[in-house]
Amino acid sequence: MKSINSIDLKTAVSHIKQVCDDSREANERLPFFFLVGAGISHPPIPLAAEIEKNCMAVAHKYGRGSEPADKRPIDT
Repeated sequence: MKSINSIDLKTAVSHIKQVCDDSREANERLPFFFLVGAGISHPPIPLAAEIEKNCMAVAHKYGRGSEPADKRPIDT
């Protein structure tokens, strides 16, 4: 069975930021990401809402906490 690669939150946020920065520099549409979590897992992993909350906390830490103008779930 193929093993699942995992990365920590800091690395994940860094990867997402890099993709967004590259898209802006190339005047491309900004990408979107699916944040998924499992309801039952061992070891426990956070659900999507908790992952989003953690990512927002890191964004605020680096002064990138402004909310999107559109409040649709896909834009958060």
